Amino acid sequence: MLGLGLLLFLKLLSLAFVLCSVTASFPKMSLSKQRKVDKECRVFIHSWSVSCFFTEVNGIPVCLVCLQQVSVVKKYNIKHHCETHHAEIYCGLQGQPRREKVKELVAGLKKQQSVFTSS
Repeated sequence: MLGLGLLLFLKLLSLAFVLCSVTASFPKMSLSKQRKVDKECRVFIHSWSVSCFFTEVNGIPVCLVCLQQVSVVKKYNIKHHCETHHAEIYCGLQGQPRREKVKELVAGLKKQQSVFTSS
C-alpha cells in the first residue's frame, strides 16, 4: 500500500518537473506588451457627427440622440450603435435635413450641459 502511494507521488513529481521545464522554455509576455486601448491614440472624426449622430465631449464620443457614450473611439463602434439603436428613426434623413437635425441635437446637448455647469 505504501509502495503504491510512493510510486504515485514520484509520478506526480516527475510530471510537475516536466511541466515546469516546458513552460520555462516559452517566453512570457509581459504586461507592458499587451494592447491598451487608451494608448492607441484614436481620435474622433467630425464627419461622424453627420453620418452617425455623434459628437465628442471631453474626448469621449457621445450619441446625440440618446446621449450614450461609446467607450472606444472606432468608426465601427459608433456606426454599430447608430445602426442598431437609431436606424429606423433617422435613416430617412439625408443631406441638408440631416445636417440641420445634427445641429439641432448639438444645440440641445450644449444647452443641457450649460444648465448643469452654471448651477
